[in-house]
Amino acid sequence: MQRSRLTWWQKKLRLKTLKELTGCLARVEKVLRGLQKTGASGKTLNDYAASLNSFCNWCIDRDYMEEHPLKKLKRFDATPKTVRRAITPEEIMRLLEVAPEHRRIFYETAFCSGLRAKELKSLTVHDLDLRRGGLHLHAKWTKNRMAGFQPLPSAVLEHLNGFVESGQAAALYRRNYIRHDTKYEYPEEPLLYVPSNTSRMIERDLEAAGIPKWTEEGKVDFHALRVSYVSLVVETGADLKAAQSLARHTTPELTMNVYARVRGSKLTEVAEAVGRIILPLANIRLAERNSRGHVTHLSTTGYTESRSASIPAASTINCLRINMLRVTILGAGAFWVKTLGNRQSFVPVLLPIRAFLNGLFRGIHLKRSLTCGEDGSTSGHHPAGRVAEHSVASQRLYGCLASGRIFLKGQHSRGMC
Repeated sequence: MQRSRLTWWQKKLRLKTLKELTGCLARVEKVLRGLQKTGASGKTLNDYAASLNSFCNWCIDRDYMEEHPLKKLKRFDATPKTVRRAITPEEIMRLLEVAPEHRRIFYETAFCSGLRAKELKSLTVHDLDLRRGGLHLHAKWTKNRMAGFQPLPSAVLEHLNGFVESGQAAALYRRNYIRHDTKYEYPEEPLLYVPSNTSRMIERDLEAAGIPKWTEEGKVDFHALRVSYVSLVVETGADLKAAQSLARHTTPELTMNVYARVRGSKLTEVAEAVGRIILPLANIRLAERNSRGHVTHLSTTGYTESRSASIPAASTINCLRINMLRVTILGAGAFWVKTLGNRQSFVPVLLPIRAFLNGLFRGIHLKRSLTCGEDGSTSGHHPAGRVAEHSVASQRLYGCLASGRIFLKGQHSRGMC
């Protein structure tokens, strides 16, 4: 491609010697503006300019030229004029259903390989490799001018093999390219039948399938099949290097930023997955806030807080905290006894401690029941009743604590503590 474009520049600028490149900036800009009027994109114009610019750099490196004639040449805006969208899997199925057999196989190969129309047309029956499971690509007709191998699904390989055995591709070419003076050429043993106007072909099939050509996401043309292939490769979870290799791109930026698309439904699925991770954590935080006197109700429309409402989770968390404190104190006592080396007195020491803690926490629980209720609420208690019950609870609390102290004293008198 580089050599062909240099030949193109030589004809456009009518160059015969390297000296004629001196002061050629104005002529180069005029040629590029004329090419722009024919509908060439900014990327194409930059590629043409880059080929001549590279040749000038090569001449300067070898002292064939003293000054770069294109150093002030500005780049063209390479923003795509048309945004292509990725065809959804449902639309692909509808397109394959309405297409005739030879076009269905053509679409299947395009969707599952990402090959361009010219590359698909250049394939021969000898490029189909059933043993390796793919297609051999040749440097003389690939866009990047590099040979390669494109893997295909096994189902597509079976369809292609049957299509080759039927000989339909060659018969369709002979019937539709019957004029000997036609400018369109096709291989002697074609693998697929590719019409001369793929845009008109896919527009007809899109209309038959009820698929809109234009949406808010972009348009659908034949090159959108390659966009769909790259997007599906990324969506399957392929790593960046694998996606770049299957797309046969030189840089990962071209794969991810130009060709890959993200479906709106896929973004919705990711958002739901994030919600399933975040909301349980939020509920734990809300329960902790409720245990400190704040009650928050989680609804589909938002969060509302109140201090008077009751929630059973608060009392449950408090019980868990009390039990954890009890286990911590008992474990500390056991570690203290073990550290002193008096292992025989391990059980006698823990028994009075446990009795003391049981009395303490039973009293705390009774006090909380009188002030907040069993369910954590503060409503529904008469003040006089609360005073009477509070005195009874206080007596029970003091009794429990006293029994613990008596038990400890008795154990100490026996020499166990």
